[in-house]
Amino acid sequence: MYNKIAKLRRSKAFESDSQAAISYLESKAFTEANFYCRFNTDDDDRLANIFWRDSHSLFEYKCFGDVLVFDTTYKTNAYGKPLVLFVGVNNHSATCVFGAALLLDETFTSYKWALTKLMDSMGSKHPLSIMTDGDEAMRQAIDEVFPNCQHRVCGWHVARNACAHINGPKKSSAFRSFIFDHIDEDKFDECWNEMIKQHGLEDNVWVNMMYEKRHRWAETYSKGQFFAGMRSTQRSESMNNYMKEYVCSREKLFDLFPQIDRALMRLRNNFFTDEYASNTKSLVILSHMKALEKHASSIYTYRIYCDITKEINDSIKYSHFAPWNEENEVEYVLTEYDSPYKKTVSVFYYRDRIDF
Repeated sequence: MYNKIAKLRRSKAFESDSQAAISYLESKAFTEANFYCRFNTDDDDRLANIFWRDSHSLFEYKCFGDVLVFDTTYKTNAYGKPLVLFVGVNNHSATCVFGAALLLDETFTSYKWALTKLMDSMGSKHPLSIMTDGDEAMRQAIDEVFPNCQHRVCGWHVARNACAHINGPKKSSAFRSFIFDHIDEDKFDECWNEMIKQHGLEDNVWVNMMYEKRHRWAETYSKGQFFAGMRSTQRSESMNNYMKEYVCSREKLFDLFPQIDRALMRLRNNFFTDEYASNTKSLVILSHMKALEKHASSIYTYRIYCDITKEINDSIKYSHFAPWNEENEVEYVLTEYDSPYKKTVSVFYYRDRIDF
């Protein structure tokens, strides 16, 4: 009897809390033209899933929504609902938030609902690439909602699972090389089979399963795909930890949404700080490629410019020459300065195959 009464009280408290939280979001929609919020209910007419995003998230998604990263986190509310943050990376290489959802559970149905609402709120603009931690329900939902999107599994999660399923540091290290090292696609199977044979992994069920999924996690198959320099879901996990500075496991829904708003406000202040710094910082050009660096400084933000100059400075450490030249074929060899006999890479140019 006491358990039933306690359960009834919790149910009523949840219903009133949900109504208050939805009222808060409706008030935001009334004052903010592009605010978006959708929710659904369960069989008992109680709040099941809710998705929301504000106008600034819409702006950021239109600008930086080519790559989407998301993950779930717990201990953010009193009802144990998993919180999903949809994040990306902006033009300052900083994390931005495209939207958020509180879900009933971590099932295909809930993830599909959240992704569908995300797309509805963004005018059906699909991302080019998505990165997740490899959850199977997430994968199924992504394949359903974004059938033409490149989906990559977090390299850190794959490496961690490798340590759990492969005995011995040398064996797991050999496997990790396929996660992060680029191997020519036409040589991947050869190198893989050599690794399997060398370490006796022919009967390892997990390894064989990962080979079937290799297009989702191996660096080899990421060629030509855009992930904004990301190999893991670290941005999403860092954002989850950031949010926990503002919310806790005892948080009621009515208190949760304003707290998330405060966290986003602080995050977006950093964006404007980065914008100001990018527009006012004086740049020092150090390499002899002054025209190239000056052009880079005119089109990139300061943070991205620093990455570009690193590539420029690395490139000037090398020289190239053509050791032989035939009628239709030229070989260009890239080497380090002062090491002409240390061949770094060869590029073959075939005149008769180039169509200008």
